[in-house]
Amino acid sequence: MWRPGFRRTRSSPATCRRSTSATGCSVCAPRRGTSSTKAPEELTVGEAAMLAGSVKAPSRLNPVDDFRASQARQRIVLAAMQDQGLITEREARQARRVRVREGRADLPVGSYFADWISAETKRAFDAAYGEVRVQTTLDSALQARAQRAVRRAVAGARGRGVTQGALIAMRTDGRVVAMVGGLDYQESQFNRATQAKRQPGSAFKLFVYLAALRRGYTPDSAVLDAPVQVGDWTPENHEGRYAGRPVPLRDAFARSSNVAAVRLSEQVGRGAVIRAARDLGVRSEIPNNPTIALGTSQMSLIELTSAYAAVAAGASPVTPRGLLAEPTYGPFGGPPRPRPLNARERDALLVLLREVVTRGTGTGASLRAPVYGKTGTSQDYRDAWFIGFVGDLVVGVWVGNDDNSPMRRVTGGSVPAQIFRDFAGFAAARQDFRESARPEPSEETLDLEAIEPEPLDIPEIEAEPGEVEPLDLPPDAPPAPDVAPEELAVPPAEPEPLAAS
Repeated sequence: MWRPGFRRTRSSPATCRRSTSATGCSVCAPRRGTSSTKAPEELTVGEAAMLAGSVKAPSRLNPVDDFRASQARQRIVLAAMQDQGLITEREARQARRVRVREGRADLPVGSYFADWISAETKRAFDAAYGEVRVQTTLDSALQARAQRAVRRAVAGARGRGVTQGALIAMRTDGRVVAMVGGLDYQESQFNRATQAKRQPGSAFKLFVYLAALRRGYTPDSAVLDAPVQVGDWTPENHEGRYAGRPVPLRDAFARSSNVAAVRLSEQVGRGAVIRAARDLGVRSEIPNNPTIALGTSQMSLIELTSAYAAVAAGASPVTPRGLLAEPTYGPFGGPPRPRPLNARERDALLVLLREVVTRGTGTGASLRAPVYGKTGTSQDYRDAWFIGFVGDLVVGVWVGNDDNSPMRRVTGGSVPAQIFRDFAGFAAARQDFRESARPEPSEETLDLEAIEPEPLDIPEIEAEPGEVEPLDLPPDAPPAPDVAPEELAVPPAEPEPLAAS
């Protein structure tokens, strides 16, 4: 007996491809970058029985991941169909001969990327009946490289207390081409690239310096790199190293001076720093307190990476997307249309970001092509970040632990920069890589990490409050008269000599 809704096969077994889409049917999907569903009348009895059998446990009975389990369930369904008189015994035997033809294995159903774009895809599928194809932005080669880079680096850093990592890569127009939300999706579906909110550390300083640039500072304006106190709080530089004198912003940013960032934040006003973050697309809560200059507010990797993408694109905000179709801008359902950044401010940010990679804390991320980026390390080494871009590819990397336990001296310039270099170096070697011309940094940069505090005769970290310069300004106070940027401008070609260590 035959029922409508199935297609007979006589001479050859039915075939069904492994899905190559982030959202397609795991039994059949036609080609790379698309998702597809077959209309019922196009399915063979064997295919239909296999699909029906997988409903009980879609993940466990997925024929791609466990064909034997799916086949065993299929036979139960076929036996039930035979008992009901829907098919004959001979048809049941023939229907068992379903095979999964291997396709591209880079974009399986059930992935961090698939979960992330599920809402977008559902809207696309609801828009029509029958077969619907959705092209995604994911690049299978870049995705495979991203997974490899994260897994290899985390495995090599387990001895330093690293157990998890995440990576997101997007083009400057927001197209996400790779997403790694953790080491193993089957073990944990929690997406650390989009769902986890962690402290970005010094990677947040991008917004502090943008606020300063908006107040008239330049990369060659100076800021004092010496101990400072704000109320009862005394921030410290990494390992207690200070220049003990005013240094150009390019040097303070490249060497990630904490006290310089706090000074700038208090001088231009914390409100200006928060506005700078908002203007680049950050929507997470940012408490108005002195510690925001050091990245103590929490945000997601995709959010922070999108902000850096705005600098690379020269327009903000950059809205990440997973579907290839161009977004519809507007106030009703679509993302806001990007607005151009101030050219002077953007060029200055590019100079600062380039200094980080050429002479600062991010040298581990350098490539032949110009790289722009910033490292970030949260308190007690609980989070380590590198956010950067090369050409039109923007990449954000995070490593840490799900339980927020500290790592062993893992900074953004170590494991995250290594992951960035592995992944971005592969992307930059491809024929489709597009390199963009960027402003180059000057040759004059001081190595603050190499400066020892003793020869400079500056206060120790443990100094009493009266021994460091107090700084207690209201949130939106203008720069103090004695530290106005135009008065502190230091020609980079004639830096003050430093004592030899």
